[in-house]
Amino acid sequence: MEMNKAKDSDWFRIAPNADGTNIIVASEAAHQIESLTILAAVEPASSSTTTTTTTQVVQITPASPNPKATTTPRAKVPLEKGYSQMVWLKLLRTEPDLAGLKGKSNKRMIPIAEVKEHCTEEDAWTVLRGRVYNISPYIRFHPGGWRDMLMKGAGKDCTSLFMKYHAWVNAEFLLEKCLVGVLDIPAT
Repeated sequence: MEMNKAKDSDWFRIAPNADGTNIIVASEAAHQIESLTILAAVEPASSSTTTTTTTQVVQITPASPNPKATTTPRAKVPLEKGYSQMVWLKLLRTEPDLAGLKGKSNKRMIPIAEVKEHCTEEDAWTVLRGRVYNISPYIRFHPGGWRDMLMKGAGKDCTSLFMKYHAWVNAEFLLEKCLVGVLDIPAT
């Protein structure tokens, strides 16, 4: 790939460094660049009244990609009609009991043995960051598919699995109406 006389672009941007110099910050797309030549105007630090500007050429060639660091793209899973995230957000506003508590408190302590009993498609509970959720109503709304991914966390603590794929997702908001209780961790 070739870039000619690029400034800030889709490939990189110039950002100020803490020491007052500028640094080049590469975007995620920059891994597609085989090599990059940077022409930079450099003014020597000097107290003399005459300043001369020199041009410095820097050739950057990325190292070979680490095969362990590369990720394979996940296959897209089409959602059933009527099961988009927008419909889910509407349900959060309109449905009062997605957790299926029927008036019980969602502040009760729930042992892991009870969570393990809820591991079917029709009745799925999971633990995320110490909170127990009834994910049954959300199953068909999950954008990554529910049979392959979401059910892996049913009946158990899915925190590490969730963090692997969705560390940036605010699950507490998406599942707030599905909260059943808090995981009861016995003292050791």
